[in-house]
Amino acid sequence: MNNQAAAQAAQTLWNAWIENRTIDQLPPDCRPQTIADGYVVQAALGSIAGTRVGWKVAGTTEAAREMLGVEEPLYGPLYERFAVAPAGAAECHGLAGVAEGEFALTISRTLSPADAPYTRTDILDAVASVHPAIELPGSRFKDFGSVGVAHLVADCAGAGIFVIGAPGEVALADLPDIQVQLSRNDIEVAVGSGANVLGDPLEVLVWLVNQLAERGIGVDKGEVILTGAAALSRTILAGDQLIASFDQLGVVSVNLR
Repeated sequence: MNNQAAAQAAQTLWNAWIENRTIDQLPPDCRPQTIADGYVVQAALGSIAGTRVGWKVAGTTEAAREMLGVEEPLYGPLYERFAVAPAGAAECHGLAGVAEGEFALTISRTLSPADAPYTRTDILDAVASVHPAIELPGSRFKDFGSVGVAHLVADCAGAGIFVIGAPGEVALADLPDIQVQLSRNDIEVAVGSGANVLGDPLEVLVWLVNQLAERGIGVDKGEVILTGAAALSRTILAGDQLIASFDQLGVVSVNLR
């Protein structure tokens, strides 16, 4: 996919994003045909979307991959302007109608593509802190289930609103065993654990860093990584309060309007 087509596709997606509207699919003259094309479009968003603060990974559970129609996870950038403070308010419009309780990992040092491939051991000392988080995925497509994986990748793997809680005191080795409860208006709607995301949130980080490195992209010091849905609510509405509890790691909440 050439740069001009990628820039056109990125601008089309961005316009839909900031205008809180959806489109059927990208125009024929800038439509990604492959996953690689989708990542080229995604990269082109970087020049118009503002400050990137991290990355999200989607499809880290088997059920999510089946729903998305993919064989491996997808990743997308997180932009500063879509972050919501803990216990803050988020607009429902433009979201995909689901909420995810996720582990967020903050990076302590830059992970350069020149040093790839990275192993789990390499990654362990690159985690500065672990946080409870809620992601509210979004889509710029009217029917994101039918547009195809290339479009999903171009659309930042469904990035939307995200809420990162305060860091917690937890051993990295314990992440798979931490239980996650997601409540909607004080009613528990989903449960899970760190083991739901590729068996361990750290494995998600290893996967992501190496995937980015293959495209010449590094993970910067201070960036945050959302590791996928440990617990998933398939229904959210304006007026809801969502609370995600992560055992000893902590609690994070967001209010929808």
